[in-house]
Amino acid sequence: MNVIIMRGLPGSGKDYWIKHNLKNPKVCSADDFFTHNSEYIFDHSRLPEAHGTCLLAFIEAVEDGIKYEFNGSLVVNNTNVSALQMAPYVAIAMAYDIAVRIVTIVAPVNICADRNVHGVLPEIVGRIASRFEFYLPPFWPQQEVVHVW
Repeated sequence: MNVIIMRGLPGSGKDYWIKHNLKNPKVCSADDFFTHNSEYIFDHSRLPEAHGTCLLAFIEAVEDGIKYEFNGSLVVNNTNVSALQMAPYVAIAMAYDIAVRIVTIVAPVNICADRNVHGVLPEIVGRIASRFEFYLPPFWPQQEVVHVW
């Protein structure tokens, strides 16, 4: 098993990258919390709960992956704009000696705002972009940066 942590603005192409680069990954995402019967209903007030649920799903997937000898990719698919947001996932993977790969998808804010599937308003995408940290702790795996235009 390996862990891939996706990073990028809403609409940057994280889902596209996963679909075109990984075969049958197990994906954990805060978006799953807001999806019911294939309908996405976002509630900003429940975002902390969504991220807590995503982390719990990740922990369970790591445990199951070890138990059942999963040889594929376990993906954390969130915006992950800061090291703080990724730290629990990296720490858990490192504690289990699981290889971690950090993939950052970079695209212009206006393109992300136009194509994000959750209707995130352009000003919100811009605010998220303004908080994006490219510097990560030096003892973490080097991030791969993919530019999309």
